[in-house]
Amino acid sequence: MGAIISVECSCGYMTSNHFDSTGRLVAAGYHEMGELLLGNGMYTHHVYYYPALCNRCQEVVPINLEHSNTRCPVCSDTSARPYYDPQLVKGNGTNEIAYSTVCLEDEHGKKVKYTMFEDVKYLCPKCSSYGLKFKQKGLWD
Repeated sequence: MGAIISVECSCGYMTSNHFDSTGRLVAAGYHEMGELLLGNGMYTHHVYYYPALCNRCQEVVPINLEHSNTRCPVCSDTSARPYYDPQLVKGNGTNEIAYSTVCLEDEHGKKVKYTMFEDVKYLCPKCSSYGLKFKQKGLWD
């Protein structure tokens, strides 16, 4: 299972959904305008979507944590940084977003848990302030 999350900043930014000329999504992991998929579903067990900051696109994009490279699904830039990066987060939260906890190894090989919260502010790709918020809108499978 996974969560559907909205991505909005106090500056008015919301994540874009990238469509081609036929109306199909260019990149997987998007839901409706301003929303991303988080986690995985019954038919997408080979992926684990997680929001990331792409500095090149200046967008919040869904990346697949099951792959070793964290390429932006829109521009293929390799510098997309997942929002568990401590430099992208300001504050500590208490309102956890479902299916947002990931357990990864840090640079020293130690297991570290990262969780996204609705009451924490994240770095916005447009205004570069810590006004970006993720809100859980529903679940998907």
